[in-house]
Amino acid sequence: MIFSATNLRRLLQPSRAYFLLNQPYVAKLTTPSNYEDSSPLRGTEDLHTQQLQKFNYLIDTAKQHFKGYGLKEIITPIFERPSLFQQTLGQTSDIVSKEMFVLRTIDAVLRPEGTVSTIRAYVNEPALSGPNRNDPVCLYYCGPFFRHERPQFGRYRQFHQIGVEFLGSTSPMSDVDCLECAHSLLGKWGIRTELKINTVGDADTRRNYNKVLKQYFETHKSSLSELSRERLSRGSILRILDSKEEADKNLLENCPKITNHLSAASEDRWKELCQDLTHLGIDYTIDPYLVRGLDYYDHTLFEFLVSTPTSSAPLAVLAGGRYDDIALRTFGVQLPGIGWAAGIQRLALLLGEYGSVSRFPVVSVISISSADRELTARIRRSAMEVARELRRNDFCVLSMMSDVKLTKQLRRASKEEADWSVFIGEDEFIKGNVKVKDMVKGVEKTVEKGELVDFFNGKIQVSKLKLP
Repeated sequence: MIFSATNLRRLLQPSRAYFLLNQPYVAKLTTPSNYEDSSPLRGTEDLHTQQLQKFNYLIDTAKQHFKGYGLKEIITPIFERPSLFQQTLGQTSDIVSKEMFVLRTIDAVLRPEGTVSTIRAYVNEPALSGPNRNDPVCLYYCGPFFRHERPQFGRYRQFHQIGVEFLGSTSPMSDVDCLECAHSLLGKWGIRTELKINTVGDADTRRNYNKVLKQYFETHKSSLSELSRERLSRGSILRILDSKEEADKNLLENCPKITNHLSAASEDRWKELCQDLTHLGIDYTIDPYLVRGLDYYDHTLFEFLVSTPTSSAPLAVLAGGRYDDIALRTFGVQLPGIGWAAGIQRLALLLGEYGSVSRFPVVSVISISSADRELTARIRRSAMEVARELRRNDFCVLSMMSDVKLTKQLRRASKEEADWSVFIGEDEFIKGNVKVKDMVKGVEKTVEKGELVDFFNGKIQVSKLKLP
């Protein structure tokens, strides 16, 4: 079957939960009327210019930050077996029941999250664990993920996440390390957040609490929203606590709290975690309604939230929790762990107003043409030497070696957000120096060509520049 590009786009707008790719695609571009729409598909975006600069800044800062925690990078395939997520996330979870993109021709799904794939890779590859298979290991990942959900602020159907997994330890100290890693990274990004935490306890706690909660909601079933009644009927009791429906608010305020139904072991663990966070000076709020939408969590859950004037409710920018039984249930391997993931697109959107970006200042190097053609070539080569030397010393350099007037080149340097401009004309070339202009203050200074690197090293630090 052959589809035009336009018809294919209509085909791939599913009304169901699954995105099925099972037909060959041959685009027909024979006449102007068949030209393709140049906009990206709904729920996707092209990353470029300033947005991409923020995107890369977030990733680079995170990777450098992770070195302090001994985290090793891992890259997993973009598509996996459907059963991998069905078994771990839960058949009734929104991700599995509504949001997975299915590649029918190869019986696979585009990965909707990173934790499960990371655990699968760890179980499959002994080299990840080091010499002792039982030693804890810390991994991080970064890449695209896919969910068929309604696009909204900073949330796309193809979205990018950076995440960490602290594997191999059940200790509350592992939870503290994981939370502190997230808390300090958000601080480095300059994003002000509120941390909310909760516990769902161990298996005994959840089993007993589910009974109490089910009895409470069954008693008030007629007052529940349609979505919560559906969750109640299919046994997803805890997920009712996560309801944002107006009809459920009063019932949730008066429902039994899990912190009053913890087993003795879960309560001791919870108290130790809270005391450790307080000791480290990490502020938090206990939210008894925080349950997250996946079946695999136990004990600690957390979200870092940002309040914005444009959103009616705080936005989660980083979230995660503990999962001690995923590997045991799925692969028959005991591998406890805790981790989190952060959405890069949403973080990038928040950077301008709610955070700051550290970057190396940009230096533009400009050659000024002379009436003498041979001299112009020599001036240009001198400017190229300057640009090369600055780059060798890790400066970000824009080379401007055109024949246009200096004013136009300076205008371009300003448009490219250059912090400094270095220009060489006939007079500078003969004297062996360069002119340096501070593009912010408008101040010019003459510097010996051989002393330029030392000059900038004394003037330029990695600066915090707030992006608009």
